[in-house]
Amino acid sequence: MKIGKNRSTHERSRKTMIDVVREKSSRENTASRILSTATRLFAAQGYDGTSTKDICERAGANIAALHYHFGSKENLYHNIIEQFATERLDFARKTLQPPQNIDDFKVRLEIFLRQTLETMIRQNDIVRLIQRDIEMSDSKSNKMYLDTLLKHAEKLWEFFDLATKKGIVAADVKPSFAATFLMSNIIHQTRNDKMVKEFSGHSLSEEKYRNDWIQQTLRIFIEGIIAK
Repeated sequence: MKIGKNRSTHERSRKTMIDVVREKSSRENTASRILSTATRLFAAQGYDGTSTKDICERAGANIAALHYHFGSKENLYHNIIEQFATERLDFARKTLQPPQNIDDFKVRLEIFLRQTLETMIRQNDIVRLIQRDIEMSDSKSNKMYLDTLLKHAEKLWEFFDLATKKGIVAADVKPSFAATFLMSNIIHQTRNDKMVKEFSGHSLSEEKYRNDWIQQTLRIFIEGIIAK
């Protein structure tokens, strides 16, 4: 009897653990659906044009779930941007370590350029959301941008500055200008990808064209266009 009782208790305990895991997985799936749906809606309609009702209806969740996971629409909005920006900043810190020589400089810059470009293509909704937000004079996320995206740009600036001090980058090139020039080129290309496709028949979503664009951008950026 005791053995049977212990077995029954063990089975109940096991079922309880399974239920806990399933419940946790369900909550995570709900939060993920809310995040992805909100990102698409914020990017397409803007913050003010998107209601919590819109988000929940499209995500197949209730408003209580949104408040449980994120607290409010504004917190949800900030969560989307902060997560993206923090990941970009962490990546920049790991990639843009002080270059040891010209080859190391080129490799690190190519990795940064490729990952940044591919992320902006893959997460286009978030990029559009951020661009829309930045263009607004009363941006709800100014402090967050200063703490993350601006530091992302500053990391590239610092990378060029260190390369200049090592004699890799020419002394008359201003690191801030170089960083701004490169990032502006990436942003412009991804933002106008549809127009470029209509004009040239190519898109950054095509791997071959994307590789060509990266190599040509590095070639022109590092070596210029004048024959030597």
